[in-house]
Amino acid sequence: MQPTASSAQRIGLVERIHASAPMAVVAVTGLGTILSPAAFAQPASATVGPYRLPWQAGKTFRVSQTQGSSHQGAMLHAIDFALPLGEAVLAARGGTLAFREDGFSGCGGPSLATRGNYVVVDHGDGTSALYLHLQQVRVQVGQRVAQGTVL
Repeated sequence: MQPTASSAQRIGLVERIHASAPMAVVAVTGLGTILSPAAFAQPASATVGPYRLPWQAGKTFRVSQTQGSSHQGAMLHAIDFALPLGEAVLAARGGTLAFREDGFSGCGGPSLATRGNYVVVDHGDGTSALYLHLQQVRVQVGQRVAQGTVL
């Protein structure tokens, strides 16, 4: 599958998304300020407000990047988890898929600095969640996703 937007369009899209509404930023998934540090000590099946951790219950993953690292500006509250390739990333909260980017492969580096597979789930209440660094995207724009749906 070919990418759906140029790098410049993608960067602008992400900037518009960040500017348009409060968002739980999820980067290989994390829930920004929605979850407190204490919430990460709870089992993956635990919920905090309307959100749950975005992976299968009973599993644990290392936080690989958070505030104070490369996350600045609109991505300040993004949290990256070190999920192995092939691990299912689940919707932390239900909503409608607003944007998707798919078709990129590889494991990072300078050539992928402004591109990658991601989805944005609009929760319908003025908030959205951005899931970045996905190996592939399994959902389509406009699709309604329930909490726990494989993205």
